[in-house]
Amino acid sequence: MTQCKLGIALYQLSGTPDYFHWALVVDAANGNFTGSVRIYQITNTQASIGGHNWEPLNMTVSLNRTLRFIGIIEVGKVPWGISDLARWIDTMPVVDPDFPPPGYAWSCAWYILSIIDALHLSLIDAEGLPDIPLVFYQQVRQCGMVLKIMRENIPLPIVRLDGSRIRAH
Repeated sequence: MTQCKLGIALYQLSGTPDYFHWALVVDAANGNFTGSVRIYQITNTQASIGGHNWEPLNMTVSLNRTLRFIGIIEVGKVPWGISDLARWIDTMPVVDPDFPPPGYAWSCAWYILSIIDALHLSLIDAEGLPDIPLVFYQQVRQCGMVLKIMRENIPLPIVRLDGSRIRAH
C-alpha cells in the first residue's frame, strides 16, 4: 500500500520568538524528511493595509538548507502517495474563516491545522493528536520552542507532538 509521511515544518518569524510560520511537509512513507521534500503552505501577500490576501505556496525544498527553518513535528502517515495527496490538498480552501476558534484569525497555522483536521480519520501512526484544533495549535507552538533549542545543535530536528525526539539529522 502506498503511503506518505506528514509533518508540520516550523519557521522562525522575525520579531516573534514564540510564533512560527507553519507548512505541511510531505515525504515518502519510509523517508526521514532529509533531501528534497514537498511543502504546502499559504503566505499573506497583504494586498491592502489591514487586509489579507492568502495565497498557496507549494514547492519542493531541502529543509536543512532553509535559513529560518526550525524543525518538524511528525504528524503521521496517510494511505496515499505524494501525488494523490497533492491533488487532494489542491481541493482544500486557502481561506476558511470559520475554522479558527473565536478570538483567532486565519493564518498559516490554521490552514495547516484545517488540512490535518480534514485528514484526521485517514491518518495512520498518528497517536496522541488532539481532536480539538486549539489544543493542537497550542501543543505545536510549545514544540516549536523545543525545536528552536534543538536546532542550535541539530541541523534537522524532528519531534513528536509530545515534544519527544524522534531523530536528529
